Amino acid sequence: MEINKKLMTCKESLKSLGADRETQIEQTKYLLAVVTEFQRITSHALDAKYSGDDVFDHHPSLRLATLVVDRNETFAEDIAANGHKFCFGTSQSPDDPIAEVVSEVDVSEEEPEDGVAVRTTENHSDLEEILYDQVHLDEPEEDGVLDWLKDLHESSRGFGLGMPDPSLLAITMRKQSFKWTGLALGYISDIVTIAHTFICDLLEIVCPDERVRAGLLSRLAENLLAKYKKAYSFAEFLLDVERSGTPTTLNHYFNDNLEKWYVENLIDVS
Repeated sequence: MEINKKLMTCKESLKSLGADRETQIEQTKYLLAVVTEFQRITSHALDAKYSGDDVFDHHPSLRLATLVVDRNETFAEDIAANGHKFCFGTSQSPDDPIAEVVSEVDVSEEEPEDGVAVRTTENHSDLEEILYDQVHLDEPEEDGVLDWLKDLHESSRGFGLGMPDPSLLAITMRKQSFKWTGLALGYISDIVTIAHTFICDLLEIVCPDERVRAGLLSRLAENLLAKYKKAYSFAEFLLDVERSGTPTTLNHYFNDNLEKWYVENLIDVS
């Protein structure tokens, strides 16, 4: 019985190595089979068709679409609840239009004591050099926004006729959004980790031969790293545009209300 058991184990190990790969044709055929299976499972993962293969039941890291969607939602919630420096509307009366607009933002009451974490996934060992480190950001300050805006206005006055300098909007925007950088780069790091973990885990399944798998990952590494770094560069470009550029909007409600404010204040001054 013991001999039969060892024989069965050897046969299973031999079977896991796949087809013969002595000739170039056999090697090509083996690699094509690996690629085909990788593409098939990846297609199911991207479309969230997890019923197409039992592999998704045993390997949660392969549920790529779900993991990305969940991380997208967490990122959106973090930006809405904690992406600003100061909270608006905390000291205004219920009839105040500013309080009315900003009260729609939900400020979380269940954040950890050490602040808001920008990462939700553990670093992958292959990517530690490019991933954004885990940091914890302070929660938004509930008081002080009016004092801060008043000080900013008074410290930036020139020889104008009392109208606020349009550049003040850019200054306040940059101050209010300074946590966007950490939240965005933490998000990109998590998405990169999810994608890379998916690739490595799936390769281990479709290519059990460790030596061949290591060779494939070695060939893929340079191109993958380039794409990951490009994701960071694009995120940093968007952050620079949104935080350092001149604020602009095509939202007609903003422009209409701003024009109305100017007219009312000009009438009051006159």
